[in-house]
Amino acid sequence: MKIVLATFGSSGDVQPMLALFLALISKGHDVLLAAPPEKAVWAKQLGCPFHRLGSDVTAFIDDLENAHSLRSAICFVSFLRKELNAQFDLLPKIIAGADLVIGSSLTFALSTIAESMGIEYRYIAFTPQLFPSAWHRFPAFKHQRFPKWYNRLTWRLARLLDRYNIYRIWTHSWRAARRLSMPDSAACPSGIKSAAFL
Repeated sequence: MKIVLATFGSSGDVQPMLALFLALISKGHDVLLAAPPEKAVWAKQLGCPFHRLGSDVTAFIDDLENAHSLRSAICFVSFLRKELNAQFDLLPKIIAGADLVIGSSLTFALSTIAESMGIEYRYIAFTPQLFPSAWHRFPAFKHQRFPKWYNRLTWRLARLLDRYNIYRIWTHSWRAARRLSMPDSAACPSGIKSAAFL
């Protein structure tokens, strides 16, 4: 089976995909990793076929002075807008001919591109904190160790704000321009569906 693994983020977003690559090739699959360009050497050391996806994430992160400031948030949104556009351009070429694509992290365009090309798509979440739960708050909220009611509230607020999610809006615009409908499964750019509160 020809499988494309696509991820966009820091080392913590790439390393699990490299581990998955090793597991898949041990089962005889043909695997390609698409990731930020600065991870090419790492992939080469493991014998992993590699395709550049987007800009140097490490350099961008290193330039941020304070990850929790408003200025950094604006820079991050602007950076991701540029990267989303790049993904819509690059991913069709990268995943062409694949039987399966597996995305993770900030590959917001992947589910839409895979669907438009009729390629099976899956998303991997590396941490349970990405799924709604009363045991932890929505990741955008900085504070920890709050009661369950507060954690639930942060997820409900996130679900409300998702209606105005700019990545979702950008993805809808791309699909509308190509006359692709947006089923519920593709409404969330990552492909993650909400889980029930525990």
